[in-house]
Amino acid sequence: MKYPIAVIAASAALVSFFCGEASELHSSAGCSATLTHPECKVERTLALIKPDAVAANHIGEIIARLEQSGLRVIALKMVKWSEFDAQQFYNMHRDRPFFAHLVKYMSCGPIVAIVLEGKDAVAHYRAIMGATDPAAAGRGTLRALYGSSIEANGVHGSDSIENAQKEISLLFTESL
Repeated sequence: MKYPIAVIAASAALVSFFCGEASELHSSAGCSATLTHPECKVERTLALIKPDAVAANHIGEIIARLEQSGLRVIALKMVKWSEFDAQQFYNMHRDRPFFAHLVKYMSCGPIVAIVLEGKDAVAHYRAIMGATDPAAAGRGTLRALYGSSIEANGVHGSDSIENAQKEISLLFTESL
């Protein structure tokens, strides 16, 4: 297929703008990554596909929805947590009545850990996830589509930038 010179030139300019010098110009304006708009707020967040959704073969569907929403997968791995691993990850809930059951559940089968990147990634992903209880989650959210109970709700997501950084470092020791 042949494209007019103007289209090719415009495409090259856009690639340069989004991938080249422009990203350096705007990094001093407070943007934390390579998006080039001065008001951008690129973040990273952690998503977990929980054992129930992994066992039901929903991994691909969930990842497709994340990518279609504009989030970018920058790291991904499947792991099987021990009870110790789950205790470390959910340590902030140690004194809650559901802690022991949550630890058992999260170590009952493989999970998929995903680092997502995008504009306002934490809030963006939390909106896509929906409410903790799938029955109360908005129509079309991940938990409404793939969850069956408050615990077996298909996915986990970081609730703040600070917690995202902590959670990512627990699962991804390699440099991202």
